[in-house]
Amino acid sequence: MDVGVAEGGFYIVGPEPTTLLKVPEFSDTLEMYPDMTFLQTTADQNGQSAFFFRSTLDGSRRPYLPVNREILPLALVLRQVCLGRRSLSAIEASSLEHLLATHIVGASAPLRGDGKLAPEALQRVLDLIEDELHLALTLDHLAGEARLSAFHFARSFKRSTGFAPHKYVLARKIERAKQQLITTNGTVETIATSLGFENLHNFRRHFQAHLGVLPHVFRDLKCR
Repeated sequence: MDVGVAEGGFYIVGPEPTTLLKVPEFSDTLEMYPDMTFLQTTADQNGQSAFFFRSTLDGSRRPYLPVNREILPLALVLRQVCLGRRSLSAIEASSLEHLLATHIVGASAPLRGDGKLAPEALQRVLDLIEDELHLALTLDHLAGEARLSAFHFARSFKRSTGFAPHKYVLARKIERAKQQLITTNGTVETIATSLGFENLHNFRRHFQAHLGVLPHVFRDLKCR
């Protein structure tokens, strides 16, 4: 059986015989082998205790797999990581992990009320981020402080702050870096390390993306 697959097509392979896939042009294929225990936990947290995989290509039809607009951007990030062109912080990696798991199990539980975190829960999370900004924060750690599953926490946090958790943490790290560049004599590398960035290149890239200049240029401009 031939199957047409658009760039960004997503499918689940089961025990069926080998299937030939037709793609419009040469492209990469990202093969994933998810942790079934983690997927089951994700499903349980979202009220899907009866979760199970059903093969997309089970031989009963000749499907065409269109662009999957949720998986495609995640796959592009993973491709960059696999090629060594990008590194992920702990919270970026854990956020990506939960996004993929949530999509795979099909979790889409509705938000309650306005979907925001309770004010006291939000404040606990924000305080935790400020206190542990130098550590490798993860989505699970922040969600635990709010006493929510990672899936519900990520959506509620964005409703409450306007930022996805990993983007908020990154923004706070950059703000802390700005302060240290202006008020201390620490080297750019020392500051990057003190804020938990994986390497100097990663820090410079994020800093420039946020402020339009590299860290040493920012320091020169502010300290004249």
